[in-house]
Amino acid sequence: MPQQVVILQTPENGILPEGTSGSIRLSTSIVGTEYWVTRASALFTSEISGTGSMLDLGNYYPSGSYDVNSRTQHNCSLVQGTVNFTTGTGGNTGAGKIVANVSFGTPASSFPANHVNVKLYKKEIDINNNEVIIYKAQQTLGTNGQAEFLNLEPGDYYMGSFILYPDNYNVAEHVYYQTAVVHEEAISIPVFEETVFIANLHHVLLTESQGSNTMQGIVGENNNAKSLNPKKDMVVVLKNADIDEIIGVSVTNEEGQYYFEDVPVNANIQAFVTSFAHQNWTAFEIETDSYQTYNVNFIVSGTSVYPDYTTMIEDVQIQNIEFSVFPNPANDVLNINCDIEKAIVQIFDISGKLVKTELAFSNSEINISELVSGTYLIILSAENGKTGIQKFVKE
Repeated sequence: MPQQVVILQTPENGILPEGTSGSIRLSTSIVGTEYWVTRASALFTSEISGTGSMLDLGNYYPSGSYDVNSRTQHNCSLVQGTVNFTTGTGGNTGAGKIVANVSFGTPASSFPANHVNVKLYKKEIDINNNEVIIYKAQQTLGTNGQAEFLNLEPGDYYMGSFILYPDNYNVAEHVYYQTAVVHEEAISIPVFEETVFIANLHHVLLTESQGSNTMQGIVGENNNAKSLNPKKDMVVVLKNADIDEIIGVSVTNEEGQYYFEDVPVNANIQAFVTSFAHQNWTAFEIETDSYQTYNVNFIVSGTSVYPDYTTMIEDVQIQNIEFSVFPNPANDVLNINCDIEKAIVQIFDISGKLVKTELAFSNSEINISELVSGTYLIILSAENGKTGIQKFVKE
């Protein structure tokens, strides 16, 4: 592997005076190693050979986020690090600026343009004199690998980063300012008049969980009828508390449903819903067994989210559709046998992408010949609010 070296940037704070560019140098370079710079995963400089001493990588860098890469003669590559430049506020009195640089993996790499949506929140005081976090704006990551928020009033801000194509990356699907996946661990960004703040958000690698358990449920609001009004796009986090690592992140669909598979065996797991809009949550915790399905619903009430301990089992019995799918594995046709007359069938691939929707009856055949081989989730939804989830394999 290439050796790790110190990257020097000018100006050191990364803030460029109007009309100027930044420069990048390496404190030393290795003979036989090639160095180059990319921006948003695209080539920005040609390869420059190491000299055995300090190496100049150019002084023509405008505002943006840049990855410094290296490769040895044995074709082993390494991202040496990331350099960020941004322009000043331009002297707009009373206005502040936040620049977000978003990266992922180990070593850290920049996302391509339009692969990440960055949202900005601000701490404010409501009419009851309570501190609340309010959504303010959002930006899609640009070609320079950054999202910029201009003309900001003084105050404390938070940022959230959301991957638009999560199946392309084995990383946590959302992260708040700094490296926190849980919003309560996020650090606030203080903005003052005519200041520039560069914020780094890093999507950590997910653990490769191997287990025989699954976990599923619904996130929604109680409607006082022993069922839930589902909430879409709620973020459910599953964590292995034994090793303090994130197992996975699931975003609820239109029916408020989430799903995890390969949940570890004999592990203390935590599951919870987290976002700035819902600031207080209570985790569902259990020590897992083998080949179990854990049905856990979450109730949203104001800014609080908590496991539905009291009616969870009853809700599952009342709301779930009992159905079977066969053959499993299947090739061209999947048969559905269920206990209701009519239901909407949705088939999702393992990354959570909807690949097929049909209407099913108590005994139906679904043509799956166009699906690629792999594991899929099939969800049945009835008009009376009942739902059911099964897994099948397409050969």
